[in-house]
This record gives sequence, structure tokens and C-alpha cells, in this order.
Amino acid sequence: QTYNDAVTVANSPTLTGSGITFNETVNGNSNLTLDADSGNLTFATAIGNTTPLGNILATANQNITTADINGANIDLTSKFGEISTNNITTQGGDVKIQAQDSIKTGFLDTSSSTGKGGDVILGQVTVDDVTLDNVTLPEGDIEVNYINTQSENGIGGNVDIATGRFFRATGSFNANNGIRSSISTRGNNGNGSVTIRHGGNGNTPFIVGNPFTNNDPRGQLGTAEGIIADVNIIPRITFEGTYKIGTVSIITNSGNRLTREPIPELVAVNSNPVVTVDTDVSGLEDRYTAEFESYSGKSFIRKSKADIQAELKQIEAQTGIKSAIVYANFASSGDTSKIDEDVLYLVIFTSEGKTIRRVVSYATRARVKKVADELYNEMRLENVNSTKYLKSAQQLYKWLIAPHEAELKKQGINNLSFVLDNGLRFIPLAALHDGNQFLIEKYSLGIIPSVSTTNMSYSNIKNAQVLAMGASEFAKEQNKEPLPAVPVELYNIAKLWNGKSFLNQSFTLENLKTQRQKNPVPNKPFEMIHLATHVDFAPGDASSSYIQLYNSKLRLDQVSELGWNQPPVELLVLSACESAFGDKDAELGFAGLAIKTGVKSAVASLWYVSDAGTLGLMTEFYRQLKTSSIKSEALRQAQLAMIQGKIKVEENQLTGVRGNIDIPLEIATKLQDANLSHPYYWSAFTMIGSQW
Repeated sequence: QTYNDAVTVANSPTLTGSGITFNETVNGNSNLTLDADSGNLTFATAIGNTTPLGNILATANQNITTADINGANIDLTSKFGEISTNNITTQGGDVKIQAQDSIKTGFLDTSSSTGKGGDVILGQVTVDDVTLDNVTLPEGDIEVNYINTQSENGIGGNVDIATGRFFRATGSFNANNGIRSSISTRGNNGNGSVTIRHGGNGNTPFIVGNPFTNNDPRGQLGTAEGIIADVNIIPRITFEGTYKIGTVSIITNSGNRLTREPIPELVAVNSNPVVTVDTDVSGLEDRYTAEFESYSGKSFIRKSKADIQAELKQIEAQTGIKSAIVYANFASSGDTSKIDEDVLYLVIFTSEGKTIRRVVSYATRARVKKVADELYNEMRLENVNSTKYLKSAQQLYKWLIAPHEAELKKQGINNLSFVLDNGLRFIPLAALHDGNQFLIEKYSLGIIPSVSTTNMSYSNIKNAQVLAMGASEFAKEQNKEPLPAVPVELYNIAKLWNGKSFLNQSFTLENLKTQRQKNPVPNKPFEMIHLATHVDFAPGDASSSYIQLYNSKLRLDQVSELGWNQPPVELLVLSACESAFGDKDAELGFAGLAIKTGVKSAVASLWYVSDAGTLGLMTEFYRQLKTSSIKSEALRQAQLAMIQGKIKVEENQLTGVRGNIDIPLEIATKLQDANLSHPYYWSAFTMIGSQW
């Protein structure tokens, strides 16, 4: 049958013929049933372009070829051929397309503004749902532009795709959550499911974010953009096997048989999927330990998962603090030209021996670095009346913390020790923000190069003494800015901890070497060393970074000569730091500070904070050390005191949670004008090495 004139469909006709061809438009508000029982079915021009049709049920023995279709429910079946269509729109109706050979369509839009979104079924011809016998899947590929089954006021439609070969979605649209998508089943009252069965068999990966190989779509699996349902799978993610993430199932078939084998349920994290990456704790430990061995020139024995678990349990028994090790890394594709596309993955290890793995697919190295740079630069500008930092602080929280926070809460974790990849080590973790509060308001925090490089034993330092040294001014040739609040800082810290203080000309390398042994307690070197001075973490190896003395620079690679590891200094505090933000070597220097100096724990600053502001935090920190369970909790309590406005100036006194100190009028004036609750003043200070 051939129709050369425009056709208006009425009274739900059934048209049959060996082959059926429409050469002009087909319109009408009626149902239409077609059966080309031995040939092809062809619509050369649009169907329902002026008046949408009702239900369209079309069957052909051979090929089906159509232009755009606009109707209610669309059901196309080719028994022995292929199907090729342009765009199909149904306003909430279902679309079912089945063929023995290939299927290729434009976009499939079954979205609804009032009720449920329509279902889309592509590929499987016959399925006995009980026995899974009589299954016929397309022998060729299935390719669509995009699939939209969303609903504005109802439930999104389901998507079910099955092919013995490959599936591709080559186009995209903006889903109703604003994410660029190739498939979306979102609904205001519930989301539809997505099931994709394909013939990759683990040999050809399904890639969300790139369905092409060398711009040639043949033989490739995947989608151009995201898959959006009750989870958001956002480019770029590779699925090499069978996965189930929420209501999204990506199933690799073996041959043309479907399977009832259980699909492993992977955790949907922050609307991003978990994928297979090298996330074994021992592998991560080896990677990061080797990196810091190369930087520091020291060797370390690798700790096993059992070793780490035992140490965490011991800390918990001694302190009541339940700690988690958080590895934040970028998963490399192995292609150095695409390093910016590496995605963020998180591995959490706790005393329960549980390894929690998460991949945050949208958080590529380039995106994270951009946001991290924004946060760092906004913080260090001393723009203390601005809240512009919140945007980047909240985004980093969503990437680094939110994916595993429910599990941390479930386990009662209250301390986080971060092992961070290059590009992440200068993030002011304390200032990350969940929209209501800072991360430091929930956990004590710190960074470690790796567990294997960290002395995780607990020591009670409440009765220790401190050796405090620093400079308010420096020798002229050193060309360093003065630090006028340092004399008050040193005096009060030494007084509080029954220690000694040395200022300006007495802050020399020789004094630093000899004074540690001159503790008032016989045969017990000072356990804490406080240096109020400039510290520069610079590009290059450890010899490029230094601690500024009064008249010279002490390079980090020289610190081992001071004997601070005989016995190890429990705590080193550097209260005025500078850094080459964004440089890998500088980041290694900062994160490896405890390793290179031979001390157990260190506190340092990510940027140079005014010494008047530092005075407030440091004074409170040393007071909190007297009562806090662990060192990082003391730092947290000092930071909380600043956030809550409990550190302030009244006349010539600095008032804190645990007492007051007299300060010079010049410093009092500076602090009276300072907004000490702003994270500029407190979030730069970071605990490095042992938190305990």
C-alpha cells in the first residue's frame, strides 16, 4: 500500500499490506494500527505534526523508517529488520520499539507536565518473565539522541533498554534538576528507573560522558552526558561490568540471554556512583608513603589494614575519641594528557575495619582545583567582612565530606585524619561548610602524609613543658616583616606551661639546638616547641622550605640535625607561616612537616594570619591543651571559641574561654577592630601528623 497524499486518521483504522508507505503527512486524533506483513513500513514525512495521533501500533516484517512522530502511545516492531526514526514525542504516553536488527532514533520525549511520564522500552522482542526463555535482542546497536521521561507533577517514566550489542545516547538536554543529561527519569513525585542491558561483556566499557571513539560512534557504548534518576551519574564514569546504583542498572549480557543473577548494589553517594578503582587501603598507603619517602629521604615500614585498625582501636580505648582515616584521591585514567579529567574518589577506614569507598564523578581534578583555589584565595585576602568564601566552602563540603557523612555519624566518628592528593593539601578543611555550620564544628581535624608515616600512639602531655622561641623583629638582611604580638604570645605560653621563652637575638640556631635539653624537669627534654616566626613552604625539595630564625634561615632538611626525634618532640607549633599555594612541592612540605622535622605532631598555618589574630587563637589553644583529650581537639576548641565570639578584647585584655591576658594597647586596638569569628583568622591553622 502506498499513500501519496496527506492522510487524516479517523475512527481508529487498521491498515494492512505486504508493505506500507506514506509519502505525505499523517495527522488526526485517532488511533492507528498498521501491519506490513511481508515488507517495509515507511513514513516519509511527519506523523501528527499538526494534530497529534492517538495510539500508534505498527508492525513490519522488515524495516520501519519514520520521520518525526507525535502521538499518544507508540509501539513499533520489526520482526526481522531494523527500525530508524526521527524524534518521537508523546506527552506522557509510552514508547516501545523492538527490532531484530538495529534501532536508531532521534530524541524520545515521553515527558509529562500533568501526570506520569511515559515509559520507554527499546530492544527486547519477546521475554517470558518467568523462565526468561524466548528472548530475542537486537543483533545490531541501539542508538538514540536522548531519552526524556520526566514528569513535572507526577512520577517519571521507566527506561528499559536491551540489546545484544551496544547502546549509545549521542545527544543531551537539561534535566529538570539543571544537569545536562542524555537520559532523565526524574519526577516531582518520584523517579523512574533506568535499566540498560548491553553486549559489552566486560570487554567494551560503558562510558557516561563519551559515547564515541575517535569521533566514530560505531562499536562504542555509553552516553554523551549524564544519566539522571534517583541518582545522578555525571560524566565522566566508566562501567566495565554490571552495576546497580539506586534505580539505575547497567548490565553486561553474556550473549543474547538475560540473567536473573543478583546485581551488586553500589552505594549512591551525593547522587554520584561508586565505580571500580584501586581503592585498597594497603595500595593507597604504599602510594602516599612512597611519595613522602621520596620527598623526605626517609624510609617507612608499611602498615597493614590490621595494623591501622588496631591503632585506631587503641586510641579509642585511651582517649574516647573515635577516629577515621579519610583518603581523598584522584583516580587516574593513565592518560597524562587527560589528567584534569581524573575524578575524585574517597576511601574511609575506621576502627571497625570497614573500608568505605566513594567516587564523586562530577568532581574532576580540574573542577576541584578551581574551587579549592577560589576558597584559598578568598580566605587569605583578609576580607573579613565578606562571606564570598561560602560558595566554594560548601561545594568542597559536598565533594569531600557529604558522600560519607551518614556512615561517619552512624559509627560515632568525631576525629578525621585526612590523607590528601596533590592539589588538596592546602584546602582549609576546618572552613568547609554544610550550609549550616563549619566542618570544625562537627569534628576535630588534621592531615597526615599517610598512616605508615605517622606515629599514631597517644601520649598525655597535660603536664609537659614548652620551649617558646620567636622574633618580633628580624636582622635587617633577612628582610622579614616584624611580628609585634610575638613577645606577648611567647611570654604567656611559657608562663602557662612552666616553660622558657627566648625572643629576637636569642632566637638563634645554636639556642634552638641546646635549649631543648635545659628543661626545668631533670632528664626530660622539652616535649613541646613553639616557634613564633615566619615559615616558608616553597617550591622544590625540602631544602627549599625554611623556618626563619632571627638572623638566619633553618631549612627543613636541616631540622633533623636538631635532635628533635631523640626523644620525639610531641608537639611543634609554627604560628606564622607562608606558602607557595598550588605548588606540589610546597604542598608536600606542608603535609610532611612532622616527618621532616622528626616531631610527632605539628601545627602550622596555610597562610600568613596577622600576628594579633594569631595571638588570640594560640593563647586559647594552649589553654585547651590542658584539658582536651587529644591535641587536635584542643585546636578545635580554640577555633570554636573564635567562631562563637568567645575570644575578644576588652580594654587592654584579651578574653578567652579559660581566662584573660594583658596585651599592649597597640595590639588591643587591632583586635578590637577584628572580626575574629571570620575563618580568615582561625581556619588556616592545621594539625599535621598525629592528631593524638
